[in-house]
Amino acid sequence: MYKRFSIQQLTTIQTSVFDHLGEIMRKEQIPLFKKFLRNCHSIWHTTTYFKSGNPLFRIIKKTHGCTLIDEVEKVEIHCSEDDVSTLHSMMKNSKKLKAMNKKNKSIMDTLREDFQWWKHHRINGKPYLVYDIETTYATNDLSQCKWIIWYVIDTSKENPKFQYVWPDDYTKFFNYLLQYDGYIIWWNQIWFDNPVTAYNAGGTQEQIDILNEKSIDPFLFLQHLTGKRIWLNRASQALVWVKKTLESWAEAEVLYNRYLNEWDESAMKELKKYCRNDVKMTLLTFLYLMEYLSIYREGEQNDFTLEDLVTKSQKKNKKTPDSEIVPTDWGVLL
Repeated sequence: MYKRFSIQQLTTIQTSVFDHLGEIMRKEQIPLFKKFLRNCHSIWHTTTYFKSGNPLFRIIKKTHGCTLIDEVEKVEIHCSEDDVSTLHSMMKNSKKLKAMNKKNKSIMDTLREDFQWWKHHRINGKPYLVYDIETTYATNDLSQCKWIIWYVIDTSKENPKFQYVWPDDYTKFFNYLLQYDGYIIWWNQIWFDNPVTAYNAGGTQEQIDILNEKSIDPFLFLQHLTGKRIWLNRASQALVWVKKTLESWAEAEVLYNRYLNEWDESAMKELKKYCRNDVKMTLLTFLYLMEYLSIYREGEQNDFTLEDLVTKSQKKNKKTPDSEIVPTDWGVLL
């Protein structure tokens, strides 16, 4: 999954694309972009550069121009012959390019500042909240998952902030979700977080259905759009350049056990940071989808409307067999 920008758009965004391109040009010892491009095209239709064993940059030959793909920032640029000339001139002045880039804001910062100024606080005239729970190790029997901690951010509040839900307030917050006159958002929540939340509060299937009815699940939306299961860490890194603070749920479980067995408050602090960051990742990714209403995957542009984002984020009146239930935080799925 990629973001697609023009050269002009990239000059207004804080990005490492130009740094990565300059890095591989220096590696090839070719300081001029047009000459570097001719060198790439003289042998291969597609040239991929790696760093530390991972893809860094990809260059694809076109009849008129080229396609540049930054594999780290997941940015795709379709360059016409005029764009190639523009980039050629830009890359000759690295100091000016770095100074310009330093003044720009990242996509994450722009989305966050817009949100603070009340942009995208409503969907179809209604507020929404984004929440995440952390649980003990999940099995297909979701009723056995024990709730640990919970974070939420709610646009129905005058000044939305990330809030920690204390254990004593768990049932109270579950009832708040049931009565909430807006949308409930999380990643894979319909098959995992919503039922687990209900089970821990002694809820019923009818109450789970109430939560699902007003849920917007970006995981399901991207699955509808692409036909693939795209997990939070991958989507967030690709679209807003934010990643999880822990590599896997196994690390989170170690922290939780340290807290239980040793009353290590630093372990719980780290676990809270992990949960809060997951809410931040989901919020920013959802804001990106609302702002751009488009994603790119394998060279194909997928456009959608805000109403698509709502309706294709739900699976109504369908029971899912245990084999399809997928936990959100298992490391193998990140």
